Amino acid sequence: MSGCRSRSSAGTSAASGPPASSSPDAMAGRRSAVCDPRPSPRSPSASAPSSAWRAQGVGEGTLLSIEKRQRIRRAVEPYAAGLARTGLTPNALTLGGFGISIVAAVLAGLQLWLVAGLVSVLGAAFDMLDGAVARATGRTSRFGAFLDSTFDLWGEGVVFAGVVVGAALAAQPLAALLAALAASSGAMVKYSRAKAESLGWQGEVGLAPRPERVAILGLGLIVAGLSGGPQAGPWLQVALALLFILATITVVQRIAFAQQQSTKE
Repeated sequence: MSGCRSRSSAGTSAASGPPASSSPDAMAGRRSAVCDPRPSPRSPSASAPSSAWRAQGVGEGTLLSIEKRQRIRRAVEPYAAGLARTGLTPNALTLGGFGISIVAAVLAGLQLWLVAGLVSVLGAAFDMLDGAVARATGRTSRFGAFLDSTFDLWGEGVVFAGVVVGAALAAQPLAALLAALAASSGAMVKYSRAKAESLGWQGEVGLAPRPERVAILGLGLIVAGLSGGPQAGPWLQVALALLFILATITVVQRIAFAQQQSTKE
């Protein structure tokens, strides 16, 4: 599958040849082209980042560089190969990761912050493994990529909902508010990329995409549980405030990047 697919014949001609017209129909066709320069790990076209992406800033500027992500990906591959031999499918791992997110949310709602953090980290491991197993077994597909992204975002929202409930029950209204704000901005990080790419632009930029945010949330829950017990202490608020700020900055960066690309059309 190529990096771009078109929703209209006008979009196809604009992507495959020199523009013959600047008419509204041709412009609409170009806007309807769907280009994903950095496919999901579950996509059949997923591969190592190219120098072209780096030249355009795709994936750069994040807390984890492209090179570090690739090292993590290579470290996971042997475990993925072992799981593949057991017969586990990538979709089963995706659904399993979502189930783990539900468990983490329940634990957070019960103010068991330490265990909730550990379980959420386990869920993040499943998130890495489903794509790796898909590549190891040759079961990459566009539907798998769709399922992976959908349940990733859903699971993240469920965990934040659990944190909101737990913070409210612990008489921590500020933490509950920050969790809701962090969840909202986190969802916008995902949406801004998806919308940009649906318009034919690149969207994988910004300081804190999902892996970084999941790591910060898990670490924040663990530290909160170790330091404050059910009341969580100030560390939960610090982690949630950091998540809200980083996610908001990332959304603004993606909006600015989309605006830059729109001016070049």
